[in-house]
This record gives sequence, C-alpha cells and structure tokens, in this order.
Amino acid sequence: MSVVRVALIALLATLVSACQSAATVKLYDGPERAAAELVMVKVPEQIELMTLDGAQIKGASTLFSGGTRELALSPGRHEILAYYKELWDSTIESHVIFRSAPVYFTVDGRPGDRFELGFAAPRSRDDAEALSEDFRGWSLNLASGVKTPTRASGIARPNLISNLISNDSTPAAAAPVAAPAAPRGSYLDELKRFWSEATPDERRAFRDYIGQ
Repeated sequence: MSVVRVALIALLATLVSACQSAATVKLYDGPERAAAELVMVKVPEQIELMTLDGAQIKGASTLFSGGTRELALSPGRHEILAYYKELWDSTIESHVIFRSAPVYFTVDGRPGDRFELGFAAPRSRDDAEALSEDFRGWSLNLASGVKTPTRASGIARPNLISNLISNDSTPAAAAPVAAPAAPRGSYLDELKRFWSEATPDERRAFRDYIGQ
C-alpha cells in the first residue's frame, strides 16, 4: 500500500471521527452558554455548510458522514453559505451525486429562537437533478413560522480536494457528478472517487497537505 493511500486513510479516519462528534456545533465566542441565550439552527444532512458570516464553518461537514447538525449561534442576524448535496441511487451498481451552487441562508433571531434550514425535497432523480441546477431553500423560524428564502451567491462549490486544502470559492457552473459504484458507507472508495476527479494541481497540493 502506497504512502499516499495510507495517509489518505488516516486523514479520512480523522475526518469521520470529527464529523460523528459534531452533532451540535458551537459557533459563538466565549464560554459555553445555555440554548435559551442562543439562536439554534437545525441543518439537514443534504445541506453542506461552507461559511458563517464569511468565516469558514469547521466541524459541521457531512462529506463523510450523515445526520443532521445543530448550529449554536449568538443572537442577531447571520448569513450561512451552503449548498445542496445528495447521493441518488440510480441502480444497484451505480449512483449519482448531485451538487448545487451555494446559496445564502439568512437567520435573524433573538435569544431562545430556533430555526431550521429547509428546501423542497426531491421525489425522483429528475427532481434532484433539477434542484442541483437551481437550488432554492429557506430558513424557517420554528416559533413564528416565518420563512426567509435563500438568495443566490454567484459562486460555485469547490470540489472535495480543494475544500480540504483551501477555503477559497471560485466562480463556475455547478453540475451533477456521475460516480462509479461504491458501497454505501465505504469511505475509502468515496475518497478514491473524489481523488480521481481532482486536477493534477489539486493532487499535488493535497500531497503537500498530507505531508505536513
């Protein structure tokens, strides 16, 4: 087994452990505070988070694990940059990953408010593909029932390798990515698939990253 493959497996194990322990993500400064003093935001696993008020969100990725997350925010107005991501089984042998361009979710809450990020869930593969091409969602205030629609960001989500080595987003058109067969839960196969999608420059940068 090559050094690169060993390093990738080790990195993957670290990422999976981090994701599994991050059901609630603290995104405010200072000591721990009670939920009644904060704004809590529930995020479904199909929404991949990128930034909060322009800063990278750490510890809330679902690239390697599923499940909802809850963000603990300070009261006030916040903008969450995120995109739609869903693995859709086409047949037993193959599947497709649909990914959208990022959008901004707006949350404006007082202490004790709870929100949920949402979207119209697709019922078919065609629905999921259409959603990835024109993703729109909302933030829902669970107490008042008020929905605030998302707004376009004008940027595209970087691929997985770029996300691991950089925080930058570059303008580009997002598109669904056809993926070879990989058993659900086989993280190594998923990582190898993303590696095959990376450009030569991204692979070199990733080798430098895991060699640090």
